[in-house]
Amino acid sequence: MWRCTTMTGVPWAGGTGRTYNERPRTNRTTPSRRRRESARSTRRLTSARTCSVRWLASHQRLGTLDVKPLVVVHEAGGARGIVTVGMWQYLSLFLFGSTIQPLGPHVALTVGCSVGGLLSLLLASGFSPGEMRQLILDFSAEVFSEKRGPLCRLFRPKYKTDKLEGLLRAIFGGTRLGDLETPVAVTAVDASSPYPTPFLLKSWEIRYKDISVVDAVLATTAAPSYFEGHRLKLGSRTRTFLDGGFYAANPIQEAIVESRALKLQDPVFLGLGTGREKAYSASGSAIARKGALFWMTHASDVFIGSSREADAHIARKMLGDRYIRFDPMLEQEYELDSLTPQVLDEFLHKGMEHVHHNLPLVAHLKRMLCQGGA
Repeated sequence: MWRCTTMTGVPWAGGTGRTYNERPRTNRTTPSRRRRESARSTRRLTSARTCSVRWLASHQRLGTLDVKPLVVVHEAGGARGIVTVGMWQYLSLFLFGSTIQPLGPHVALTVGCSVGGLLSLLLASGFSPGEMRQLILDFSAEVFSEKRGPLCRLFRPKYKTDKLEGLLRAIFGGTRLGDLETPVAVTAVDASSPYPTPFLLKSWEIRYKDISVVDAVLATTAAPSYFEGHRLKLGSRTRTFLDGGFYAANPIQEAIVESRALKLQDPVFLGLGTGREKAYSASGSAIARKGALFWMTHASDVFIGSSREADAHIARKMLGDRYIRFDPMLEQEYELDSLTPQVLDEFLHKGMEHVHHNLPLVAHLKRMLCQGGA
């Protein structure tokens, strides 16, 4: 029987009670011996990590237990949404024992904005983490492959919306919000009047049930300068929606409010970020002297990043241990449409690595979801 430990002292492939850090050593240290030892160590560590993954995946799967309601919050981040998809590859395995089964039946409510809104709608539509991974990779490669020229981008959005809409229709078909079994809400900003208004499209409300999932995605992902605002008829009025990240890049507060509206009993909130990137590389003293040219390109990053962290901080104060958030650190700045194969691969593995390096937090999430959790 495998013994589960964390990153240091993982069980090694020999199957004995010892950990990898405790394996026997020898005084023979010839170069060839060291190379062989190094190769064996690498193989054993890889095998050990695989064993720990299998152990966590098979031990007390939540699908077989009586658990508290799980509320999933997907944050904004453009192409960095693949970081979230990477985290789901391991989280679904650790929590539910599979990456090929739909996530929807395990989730009581999911709320998202921008690319997080797309992920929430994929989850609520019955897609598995494995399917989400492939869809997002294909989606990113297709949608961001053609951009308008530099001069045209001064007056029009960077990308055409028709290709995005066509891909979304191929994914979701004619599915409406009211058709989804898992309750889902996505944020957007109603820019129809000179006084922009925060908006939340909810699958369980009668006035929104006939809105297509495609329209909901286009509304929550309409990032200015990247895509056109999405025009959508609600009742007798046609509204223009912009990206929901404008007012809730981390929609945890919306999730708290809506969980109460749905009368969920003592829910546990899982927040999934898209990675915290450096807003700038200059030092604090240098930042104090920066002028308009610098802040034209960095102000939005500082605003969105700080508001995300502020919302997370407030949620921790309100929810305590019932709010668990995964959000890895990124080493550099990325554009919303940073989509080279190398960058996408880096994002994906960053998400997977972050979960694997935080197995105690995953274990805490499991404990909180179980009815006996504190």
